[in-house]
Amino acid sequence: MGWLELRAAIWGHGIKLGVGVDRAGRALDWILDSREVLLDSHHLRSAARLMWRIVRWHTPDLVGGLTMAADPLTFGVLLEADAEGHRVGGFSIRSAAKPHGLRKLVEGQAIRPGARVVLVDDVLSSGRSLARAHDIVTSAGAEVVAAVVLVDFQRPHASGFARLGLPVDSVYTLADLGLATRPPSLPGLARPVRRRPAGPSRRSAALHSAVHDSGVVVTAAASRRGRGRLSALRRDTGIELWRIELTARPTTPPALAGDGQLVVGLSDGRLVSVRTADGRLVWSRQVANGKVTGAPLATAGLVVVGGNHLVVALDPATGQTRWIAPMAGRVVGGVAPAGDSTVTTGSLRGDVALLEPASGRVLWTYQTGGPIRHVPSYSGGRLTVLCEDGYVYDFDVNIAPSANRQASGVSRPTS
Repeated sequence: MGWLELRAAIWGHGIKLGVGVDRAGRALDWILDSREVLLDSHHLRSAARLMWRIVRWHTPDLVGGLTMAADPLTFGVLLEADAEGHRVGGFSIRSAAKPHGLRKLVEGQAIRPGARVVLVDDVLSSGRSLARAHDIVTSAGAEVVAAVVLVDFQRPHASGFARLGLPVDSVYTLADLGLATRPPSLPGLARPVRRRPAGPSRRSAALHSAVHDSGVVVTAAASRRGRGRLSALRRDTGIELWRIELTARPTTPPALAGDGQLVVGLSDGRLVSVRTADGRLVWSRQVANGKVTGAPLATAGLVVVGGNHLVVALDPATGQTRWIAPMAGRVVGGVAPAGDSTVTTGSLRGDVALLEPASGRVLWTYQTGGPIRHVPSYSGGRLTVLCEDGYVYDFDVNIAPSANRQASGVSRPTS
């Protein structure tokens, strides 16, 4: 379950319409009962995973908040941290010190001077709960570095915590849930949009092109150690939704493959497909002896990709190979659509090929005078190819070019 699925669960189980009253006893149009969502094992795990992906950027020593709203999230975040090999402590603040036993106000790990603390809560409404937790934590000498909540109500009067000037991140806002049309307009009270590093580190990441799907931006980054990762960010806020480690470097930009999936080629010759909602692996297939060299293309219900001297088509749902078309030269620029029923590619040997995507049948080929490193472009029945022999080649896709004549419209680029 990812960001979109948990949002649906909040609407299905947490949002109560036409019930509940406020502190003054007045009827409410709606109320959010987060406990009904979070005290479900499946929903809690999803919420904790999404929150941990935000919390971990602040490298906390301790995570916690006021009982009982913060408790499920605290426990879930600790488990997610441990699953990734991070040792993080947790605490829970009582409404009042226990009158017997150890008479503690704060249960769990001791809050020590100098500790980095991230406060968590189910919602940010008035900000009073976070402000009280902040005061108790800082009175013990610890440093509160941020607060992370499941839902930010984005209310201008949430000054109880805003006055402290600390960053507040959230998994959702009311606008995300369809309960608000715009964020607050008062200066200093809107939740900041935060930049997120998309690669392993700012120094070692080489970032490929990004692709976006339903408000989610996915980037592929390659590290210097021969590995890489895919990261998904919310397009409106930049908050990271998921991140997966790759065992090889991405060598192509990520490309949408339909049905909520994307594909990316790797340096070990594999093409992998993941879900854009949560980063879950759908399939992984070997398509080249060496790195995948051409950008994938989703067309005619297939994923078509170039790998060394091959063009390969796969079923986007299963990754099963549908057909393989051998190429005389190495394909580096990728595969591009050439009308409604054909695709085209070029190779380092200088070949231009037009293929039928449903079957992989090569309709025609033409050898130019030099390497082709860029994917050909198509418009109005014409195919344009840039070649390193210094010429631009133009083809009518419906007429197979003769091997003993020049392509129509050949011209040398002007300098």
